[in-house]
Amino acid sequence: MRDRFRAHNLLGQLMSLFRLAVLGAAVLLSGVALAAPSLTPLQKSVICGKRTTCKLVAIHPAGTLQVAEVLFGVKDKPDDAPDEGCKKADGSDPANGGTEYWLLNGAKPANVLSLCNDGYGAAGMGEDSVSFSPNRMVHVQNGGSSWRWDSTDTLSLVPLRILSQSGCSFHNVEPSTGTLDRVDFVNFRSKEIRKDPGAKWSDADSDIGCPDVKPAAFAKLKPVPGDKLVAAYPLMTPGNGNDLGIQNISAGTVLGSCAMTLSTDGTNGFLTFGKPADAAHAAQMRALAVNSQTLLLQIYDPVAAAAPVGKSWISGAHAEVWQSGTYDESAGGAPKRSELEQIAIDLDGTLHAAGSAKPPQVKRWTGKDEKGRAVTVLLLTWADDAGPMAISYSQAENGKQARLVTNVAMVRGVPAYIPGVLGMQNTCAVRGGRVELAGMMSLTN
Repeated sequence: MRDRFRAHNLLGQLMSLFRLAVLGAAVLLSGVALAAPSLTPLQKSVICGKRTTCKLVAIHPAGTLQVAEVLFGVKDKPDDAPDEGCKKADGSDPANGGTEYWLLNGAKPANVLSLCNDGYGAAGMGEDSVSFSPNRMVHVQNGGSSWRWDSTDTLSLVPLRILSQSGCSFHNVEPSTGTLDRVDFVNFRSKEIRKDPGAKWSDADSDIGCPDVKPAAFAKLKPVPGDKLVAAYPLMTPGNGNDLGIQNISAGTVLGSCAMTLSTDGTNGFLTFGKPADAAHAAQMRALAVNSQTLLLQIYDPVAAAAPVGKSWISGAHAEVWQSGTYDESAGGAPKRSELEQIAIDLDGTLHAAGSAKPPQVKRWTGKDEKGRAVTVLLLTWADDAGPMAISYSQAENGKQARLVTNVAMVRGVPAYIPGVLGMQNTCAVRGGRVELAGMMSLTN
């Protein structure tokens, strides 16, 4: 009995020692977990500089990388911030001097995002949210006044560049408005789905806002992706479109990776008339809005045919450009043919203007694409801002129109709407006689 008691007592002592050891380890670990994040003197000097209100909020892990979140007082607010300072990220007070995010990778910190929530619009309802994952930063922002908007930017940290963007915009009292957009900067692609302006919408609150669509709708975009919805592949312009190097495109230059593509086999754009062409007969048109006044089109058509003598240009191979004209989207309703401006350009450079369209200057040349195929290049230059544009290519066979590929949904031969031209963060450059993607615009000052 005594031996059993001694054994039991010894076991109890061992258990007590074990509990003390576990407790001590827990205290030690909790002390590490709760330790306040800190910057090295060099990091603090680079990040804060002479801004005395600089305060470290957190250090966020991003895989093997770290990003410091720093908050400033009103005294150190940006020069363009409101006099009262910036709001908190969630839009609430108290005011502050803004938030900055700094990548701590390497010897010297690098600023990756600077925010000053000034309400982001007259409604003063703007908010920010920033999150991190391995080598990724996601910034969600919303704001607006009568027009509400939100956007989600996904960026890589090393190298620092924007990878994609998704957004929504709508008028808070106009049920017929609401556009979703998806932008892929890596591959220079843009898509959007919006409410059909020609559909009937009620004044119910449930009809206010952006369309509710699943990701699959963007993965395989259709011209009519759902009930009372229409879609487009907007034209894009590079971030350096006003630089002389990209503006002065010389004869013989062709389009490479810096362009959108429409093809009559149905793989790119919307085939809105005719059946898809087989591989031997498929035509392709590339397009780039070089800047607000210049559109570059490149056409490869293995069966290109001019209109037969005495017949309309419609029966021959040609590109088309539609512009807003007198159509007022804010008045509601679908655009009418008579309200829009339409031009067509034959592959020999002949221009046809319909109605009151203001014809651009046309330059034409030929070249070879990266596959060695003969292509026709059309450089269109307007005297003023060309504005939103819809484009199409009409392929002809046997003296009549065989197929029409467009960048927007069509209704009875007229664009369902005229999509805007999207400004991209990409830069483009002429390399080896081709307009290629060259990099990204700087995301920081």
